[in-house]
Amino acid sequence: MGGRRAGGRVLAALLSLTTASVLLLAPAAGAKPAKHVIEVEARDNEFDAPSVTVRKGTWIKFANVGRNDHNVIPTSDAGEFLHIRTKSFEPDESMGIQMTKPGKYRYYCSIHGTRAAGMRGVIIVKG
Repeated sequence: MGGRRAGGRVLAALLSLTTASVLLLAPAAGAKPAKHVIEVEARDNEFDAPSVTVRKGTWIKFANVGRNDHNVIPTSDAGEFLHIRTKSFEPDESMGIQMTKPGKYRYYCSIHGTRAAGMRGVIIVKG
C-alpha cells in the first residue's frame, strides 16, 4: 500500500466521519497529516467541553454520544467554521473540521438550545 492511501485511511478511521453529515475540510495536497485531534462530545442537552482552546491546525471532532440527534450551528458568519453547519447527526455519528485560522468560533445545537442559552460552546484557535 502506498503511504498516501494508508495515511488517508488512518485519518478517516481516526475521525470516524460520516460523509453524509459533514463537509470535511481536507488538507491541501502534500500537507502533513493532522497531529492533534480534540473531541467534543454532544451529550443529551450539553457539549462536554463548552470551551476549547486549541492551536491552529488542530482537528475538532464532534461526536454524538447521546440518545438524541444534535447539530452544530455557528452563531456568526465568521469564516471557515461555517463548513461545519449540519442539519443533524444521529447518536454514534461524528463529524470534524480542521481549524486553520485563529479566532473565536461560537456554536450551538439548535435542537437543544439557542445562540444565547442551552447547548452551546466556543472553540478558541490560537496562532
